[in-house]
Amino acid sequence: MKTDYLRSQFLTKYVSHDTAPADVRKNQAIFKWLLTERENEATADRLLITPEEYNILPRVAYGDFVEFCHPNSRHHRGHSA
Repeated sequence: MKTDYLRSQFLTKYVSHDTAPADVRKNQAIFKWLLTERENEATADRLLITPEEYNILPRVAYGDFVEFCHPNSRHHRGHSA
């Protein structure tokens, strides 16, 4: 049933007396966000230095893959042109 998932998740983020205080949860969220940003930056750097002729799949060069994906990725990032 469609509502089973929602019902199972309904109180999973509920704050009770057993959870950490708001300032601790906020600091943990910020720390998690900063770690994610660091990982994203490392991924972007790695993609920038990947040689175009590197095969990301058999017979699929990285440069060809980027060229194929580029129009789609600009659209999904919110760019119009």
